[in-house]
Amino acid sequence: MQLAAKSGLSIPEATMLYLGMPTGYRKDFLGKHKRDLVGLKVNEADAAKTTFAELKAEDRSALFDRAAPSDPALLRMPLAPGGFVDGLARAWKEKFGKRTKVPQELIVALKKDLELRNELSTLLQLFTGESNAKLVQADLRPLHELDRYGTREEGLNYAGAQTVATLLSWMFLARPVGDPIRANLVDVVAALKKVVDDPRVIWLLAEDYFGDDPADKKKLDGIFAHVAGKPVELPDAGEDDKLTRSSDNGAVIVAQYSRRLYAGFRPTKVEAARKQIDTLEQALLSEGETFVPLQSPAAIATMLRSDGFAAFAERVEETPVPEGSYEANPALSVPKLVAKVVKATDLSTEGATLYLQMLALAEPTERNIQLYNGWTPKQYKVAAAELAKAKLVVEGKRERAGRSIFLKGSYSKGTKKELPTEDWRQPFYGVLDRESLPTEPIHLVFARAWKRIEDGDVPK
Repeated sequence: MQLAAKSGLSIPEATMLYLGMPTGYRKDFLGKHKRDLVGLKVNEADAAKTTFAELKAEDRSALFDRAAPSDPALLRMPLAPGGFVDGLARAWKEKFGKRTKVPQELIVALKKDLELRNELSTLLQLFTGESNAKLVQADLRPLHELDRYGTREEGLNYAGAQTVATLLSWMFLARPVGDPIRANLVDVVAALKKVVDDPRVIWLLAEDYFGDDPADKKKLDGIFAHVAGKPVELPDAGEDDKLTRSSDNGAVIVAQYSRRLYAGFRPTKVEAARKQIDTLEQALLSEGETFVPLQSPAAIATMLRSDGFAAFAERVEETPVPEGSYEANPALSVPKLVAKVVKATDLSTEGATLYLQMLALAEPTERNIQLYNGWTPKQYKVAAAELAKAKLVVEGKRERAGRSIFLKGSYSKGTKKELPTEDWRQPFYGVLDRESLPTEPIHLVFARAWKRIEDGDVPK
């Protein structure tokens, strides 16, 4: 297609651009009749829609204004040299040509694996050369204006950070070395760490309403006693919402505005104040809310400030894994460790490779292993049979597991996107939105898993 060739877009994307970038909430937003007319499948149209989702109405109009040919006669011949199609391709490249192209199959895979909904197009911008976007910059607004959830134009909050980190981990694990979109995660790691290393940054921990009854007053007094800081000057929330009192101990800050309390913490202080932050969050949980230690705001800040998270970028910049291959293949990412496992277990190299994957990967499905290792189904079956014969795994059937060998011991059945996984692996996971994704490069998880085996902590 002429527009695809000249704009650098895929054929589905170019088709959607030519049609005026239509959108809709349903996956099949065009409907079968319209899709058949333009020759698109449901997944193709749905993925292509993501490319244009963040464009505002004025930006869309401007593209078509710039695309209009100077010669009105060419309006009747859109494919002619200098016609509308040439102009549309030129206008697109001038505006968006510097972005790293996002393969449509990547978008399809993301929608299958992650629950990003309408945020996907916004988040993908971070991995196409726009890692300086507002949503990963520091939010320095007053405490009472901060948000806890979502990816915001005002800046990064803890839940937005968790979502970005989830996508980053997925890119590292699911995409091959050398993938240009994956390569941009280096800048995304830097942007996230810049926020959590900024001493000015406060993340909203909780917001709660208190009445006039004695129990509420007692709880408020207890919270301020828990923080035990100094009063600080803060702006009023409005003419009729004046600051009543505040307390800031350097790590945690609380502020009362009439009957509403806001609590926040500084990510730079999270290591020393983790217990106090978590205790305060639990005290302010709303009815029906549950405290999840691994996914608390303090846990997210701790994860982003860790050496393991920084290692994502370091590993992308320097890795022994050749381009086109996957870090999740231990034969390539940790060959010395594979040799060590061979020596300790008398397994073949293939058997040792699969054993490490069974120990470390949350979802070692047959399909995933064959992709990561470049194996045929027969090669997988031979290695799996070797592990079963050595009694390192058990054979069986579990719904949605995508495999027939499992570590010994209990397991979780999974929910929604999460596949069943053995409980032995849980210490490596559970922090991100997609709990089966690690918070550090997988070669480090391989090493941690084998260290547990050497220490006698074997699945049983």
